Amino acid sequence: MYRTLALFAALTALTSPVQAATDDSPSQIVGRLYAPYLANPHAEPDDTASAMDRIRPFATKAFSAAIDKDQACMKREGGICSLDWDVIINGQDWELSDFSLSEVWPYAPPVIVTATFHNGGDVQQVKFYFIQEGIAWKIDDIEDQFLDDGGKVKELVSIKTLLSKD
Repeated sequence: MYRTLALFAALTALTSPVQAATDDSPSQIVGRLYAPYLANPHAEPDDTASAMDRIRPFATKAFSAAIDKDQACMKREGGICSLDWDVIINGQDWELSDFSLSEVWPYAPPVIVTATFHNGGDVQQVKFYFIQEGIAWKIDDIEDQFLDDGGKVKELVSIKTLLSKD
């Protein structure tokens, strides 16, 4: 009987939603982050979660600490500290089109997932840098890139670096 209970407990743990989420690939995680924006690309997402609240469950401990630092600053200052835009869509408002994801697996971490899209007519690229913590892929940094009409980077911002500034 104890073997049966132990086996049942082990199988339940393997099929739980939390476990399933840790098995997601980097591209699947980024796809999840964009899902509410792509479901209705011209309006606010259905819930009130901020971009950083959406990212936090998928962030490394170091990136989560940087997010916490910025949120503590916002609470203390009663307003915006480091970020005044939604880092997932690389803007404050959005009208997304031509969305695509690409994934690069170099010989050594990080794995890089790039989201490329038009937002209000401007070409945007957002790069998500993943490393493994335990068995789960986690976002260690995000780089917002602003591209010119020729597809060349005209500005880029490391979100983790920006959040970590004093």
